[in-house]
Amino acid sequence: MVHPYPSWLDGKREQRRRLKDIKRFTQPEEIYKVISEAPAWNYKRNREVYEKRDRALVALLYLLGCRVNEVLKLRKSQFDFEGKYPYFVVIHDFEISKRKEKTIKAKGIPKKDFPLPLVGKLAPFTDMVVEYYNCSEEEMFKIGRQRAWAIVKHMTGKWCHYFRSQRLSYLVNLLRSSTITAKIMGIENSMTIDHYYKTEWEEHEEALRK
Repeated sequence: MVHPYPSWLDGKREQRRRLKDIKRFTQPEEIYKVISEAPAWNYKRNREVYEKRDRALVALLYLLGCRVNEVLKLRKSQFDFEGKYPYFVVIHDFEISKRKEKTIKAKGIPKKDFPLPLVGKLAPFTDMVVEYYNCSEEEMFKIGRQRAWAIVKHMTGKWCHYFRSQRLSYLVNLLRSSTITAKIMGIENSMTIDHYYKTEWEEHEEALRK
């Protein structure tokens, strides 16, 4: 199924999406299925490369839990395949753009290293990224933000921030800590992701008895 073309491309901007628009949070396997089975754009040239690029774009939105404009700045030279962590591809100096203006003035745009897992549930997402990496140019995504939005909508029927929310939900419930999740993902205020953490007292029965 080809998802409807985004209405804002016809001059009508879609209503701003919010967390409440996400009806449920899913496991990585479901997100991977959405990306891998997504309909490709009907490219007239370089179809194979562009299809790999588009899947890598969505995979990175999920893996990095980031904003689309942050992914679009990525360059091949930031990827480290031979570092000291054999189970990860590390992206160095990834720019985290959304920060308070006074923070940026004082410290500049913060940069952070992000690991892409080569093993485990998230490895298939990394494989998608590496597949495109092998055929991409230094500037990996030579498209604008609106074009990226259109690609994600066409492929998945979702909006870009949907994948950030799904990643944060999965990670905070895996680590059981908003603080640790915030540090890993480069988020200033851990309270902003508290609402992704779902737990009940029964899950902590043993700890509560101590």
